[in-house]
Amino acid sequence: IINETSEKFKVSIRNIRRKYIDLVKNSEKDKTISIDESKKNQEDIQKSTDNSILEIESLAKQKENEILKV
Repeated sequence: IINETSEKFKVSIRNIRRKYIDLVKNSEKDKTISIDESKKNQEDIQKSTDNSILEIESLAKQKENEILKV
């Protein structure tokens, strides 16, 4: 159950990442932001995504260990 739930959260985070990267790309395409800003924003979004996924994995592992101790 823990693994299923954590995987659902990771998929949700990836979907959110895709949504915001598309928004950034559309802004770049519409010339609202520069290419450099677009790349920086995409990198920031990816870093946030990676950090969130690592945190979910860590919490899932902690919970799994907690359950196994009982």
